Amino acid sequence: MSSLLARESDVKTCARRPPDETVGKIVPEHGPRWRPSGPRRGSRSNHHRVVADETAILYLGRVVEQAPTTELFVRPQHPYTRMLLSAIPVVSEEEARLKPAHTAVVGEIPSASRVPSGCTFHTRCPFVISACTQTEPELIEVGPAHAARCIRIPELRAAGVLP
Repeated sequence: MSSLLARESDVKTCARRPPDETVGKIVPEHGPRWRPSGPRRGSRSNHHRVVADETAILYLGRVVEQAPTTELFVRPQHPYTRMLLSAIPVVSEEEARLKPAHTAVVGEIPSASRVPSGCTFHTRCPFVISACTQTEPELIEVGPAHAARCIRIPELRAAGVLP
């Protein structure tokens, strides 16, 4: 199994695989129908991405969402994950349909030496409420092998804001 960790300050993504597997398989972006096509060198097209079996999204050094990669791209649950995915450039109408709705980037990234109380993302979250500033959310299961750290996920799902 491979893993991918992503955080906003990273320019590159890091894939971790057992030594006997090929690192960085290229996968066409087709949502739930993604299929590895084997390694390809020299491709700079945004149509292909390097992916792993599982992806974890980090914010200020903490995992805010973790899921199988396809699940994470198709049904992102944490507002930060949605913000990151909505910022990915697309080159086709098909990619545009798979991309989450644009999530506005608000606020500034807090200093890692002065992590905010409560949810660390509350200073930038478009869905922040007063409880977010006081309650540190646990990583909760939001689907099979899919976990996210946000106290508002059940409410946002019920309102149809999240898939």
